[in-house]
Amino acid sequence: MAAEQQQQQQQQQQPQGVELHGLSDEAAYSMCSDPHQLTKDFMLQQTMLRIKDPKKSLEFYTNVLGMTLLQKFDFPSMKFSLYFMAYEDKKDIPADVKERTAWTFSRKATHELTQKEISKNILRHRIM
Repeated sequence: MAAEQQQQQQQQQQPQGVELHGLSDEAAYSMCSDPHQLTKDFMLQQTMLRIKDPKKSLEFYTNVLGMTLLQKFDFPSMKFSLYFMAYEDKKDIPADVKERTAWTFSRKATHELTQKEISKNILRHRIM
């Protein structure tokens, strides 16, 4: 009886006309392999998200997610700023700008928040 109720609940949660085809744990793990010899030392250094309000974004990523701002880069002539976030201890961030830049780009899995100035004309035609 419990299995039937669970199945009914899953069907109710699933959108109409959508059939989910997941993998068993065994199938998921069996599809994964060791890295290829040519790419074994590669790493995903960063992902990028475009942000509208750096104040709100920095508050969320630091206060809610517990990330640290590693470095901020401004490009005034191109009207954008980059904020590099990661799970790092603030004490480990080098004070020297050149050292900090090299250190920032050596971290694994940073999160780049990009804030680009957008004209009001573009925003008016954009779906948010």
